[in-house]
Amino acid sequence: MTVKKLENIEFDLIVTCFLKSFEDYTIKVPTDKSYYKKRWEIAKVDYALSYGMFDGENLVGFIINAIDYRNGEKIAFNTGTGVVPEYRGKRIVKSIYDFAIPDLKDSGITKCSLEVIIENVKAIKSYQGIGFNICKEYNCFSG
Repeated sequence: MTVKKLENIEFDLIVTCFLKSFEDYTIKVPTDKSYYKKRWEIAKVDYALSYGMFDGENLVGFIINAIDYRNGEKIAFNTGTGVVPEYRGKRIVKSIYDFAIPDLKDSGITKCSLEVIIENVKAIKSYQGIGFNICKEYNCFSG
């Protein structure tokens, strides 16, 4: 398996992997692919600083980063991380971050952040193992 940047990967392939990764998620995610095209554009997703794990030609995991400046720092906000169900438990997110972090630093990124639903204990442990720390908790409401 190989980690690659997503800059030259077809949008449809990325969204298909995203949707497959979130089929069994706690929250129902939108399934309209055009929703993500608009949403990620608004969020300033940079596919050159977003990464995927490939098994041959198949995208099996990803980290999608939005890039912006905040308080004078160039930051990467992880707008989505996922691994398709049959590849979970293989430390794919860690492998992607092992590739991504040096690349992000070389691109001037000084901080990476993300949000995780508190009930997603596996994801929280995975991110903490990579080096992320919990710095805020939010109350979120639907509707």
